[in-house]
Amino acid sequence: MDINPYQSPQSKVEDPSKDLMRWFADAGERAERKVDSNGGEYLSKGEKLIYELWLLETVLQKGEVSLYFATRGLQHWRHCVASIPHTIPSFLRFAERVDSMLRFDRDPTGRGTVASVANGAEADRLYRELRNSIVSELRDVKTA
Repeated sequence: MDINPYQSPQSKVEDPSKDLMRWFADAGERAERKVDSNGGEYLSKGEKLIYELWLLETVLQKGEVSLYFATRGLQHWRHCVASIPHTIPSFLRFAERVDSMLRFDRDPTGRGTVASVANGAEADRLYRELRNSIVSELRDVKTA
């Protein structure tokens, strides 16, 4: 058996962040099925946390933070932020930064204003940077 001297011994171990994200995806999908069959009012407090952050995650996987505002809207963002406890400080840090980047434009349909993120690339970078911490803190809250 040849040993590659350039291969780190740790590279044989599965990345723990994959397990973390697998947990998050599974928990989010379970919450979504529950919402689809019974409605959101039947989610536990922990399931609601998972569901809100999972919705954000699924939109961000398809696009960027600006897409979240385009598809979910400012009201849903405010609801999401308000539902996250102080025990998930990484998300609160992300949300505070995103809130500072929001801009409000006239709705082309004439129904008021729409929110968008002025510096979407920075918001996306920050989310990628904080993503594992957010999910890890969420799992700690959920299992506590």
